[in-house]
Amino acid sequence: MLLKPTHSIQIKELLKFSDRSINTDKGSFLFREGTDANELYVVL
Repeated sequence: MLLKPTHSIQIKELLKFSDRSINTDKGSFLFREGTDANELYVVL
């Protein structure tokens, strides 16, 4: 994954633990208000 120079080292370290990446279409939902939190999303 190519990171921009503005991303912090902490984000770079966090991304090492990610087990997948997803691409979504404009207007789609990653989660909705009120749903249980099962994952952490880092939006780039």
